[in-house]
Amino acid sequence: MRVGVITSNNERGSSILRAHNFIKYWPDATLCEFTKINKYDVLYIQKVHLPRINKMFRGAIVFDLCDLAWTEGERKEMFEAADAITVSAMPLRQIFLRESRGKPVYHLPDRHDLSQFKLSKKHEGAAEWVIWYGSSIYFKIPDEYSKYIKDLGLKFKVVSDKNYPNCDCSLLWDWNTIYSEIVACDITINPPFSPLKIDIMPTNKSSMSMLLNVPVAHSKEELEKLATAWGNERNVHINREDFNVKLSIRRLASICHKYMRLVKQTRK
Repeated sequence: MRVGVITSNNERGSSILRAHNFIKYWPDATLCEFTKINKYDVLYIQKVHLPRINKMFRGAIVFDLCDLAWTEGERKEMFEAADAITVSAMPLRQIFLRESRGKPVYHLPDRHDLSQFKLSKKHEGAAEWVIWYGSSIYFKIPDEYSKYIKDLGLKFKVVSDKNYPNCDCSLLWDWNTIYSEIVACDITINPPFSPLKIDIMPTNKSSMSMLLNVPVAHSKEELEKLATAWGNERNVHINREDFNVKLSIRRLASICHKYMRLVKQTRK
């Protein structure tokens, strides 16, 4: 099976987590040049808007979407072109099942290249720094938490694609330094946000932090509890292999193989 991966630039979180990391460990998959799509059996399209791709490609198409950044109309175009859809969170699956008009929607959780997680936070004494990292389109989250963090006597760091004014340290996102910036802090905040009245929590942020032994607060109550924890009481206890990107590759490979066979049977 030959899988062509179409994604955006490699600096975006979803492109790293859900495309480039797959290619790194999946021998069947390569980054696809658009002019050479027909040498593949399956196209895995990661968050790229190509509404007429099914008119140019006769193999199976798996479309991956990990947020609500596109309009419903744009999603509809891609859903019509795809044979199957993958999403990063179960609440997204609920939304897209209603829009996909019978197309199958699979939950493919965000996981990580564990070889990149060489750092581990050593917790000592009282917590001092809280970090939030993510896209500037979600700045309403640090807006809600910045005063609360200050009232707890903690300092606040924000890492994003734009500078954030209401914190003690604002940094621009850089894949070369993000792990060390997280480890330099004591607590990560990652509360859910609620588009369409459905809570969606970007789980890759939580798992990234936990793999670095930095605990995650998903609410103000959890943040207050972690803020009063002392030293190694803040240690994170997880099974690291649960977050291995190779698990996602196995799942995606199974999906691709299934629809490759189905398409070959129906599009002869």
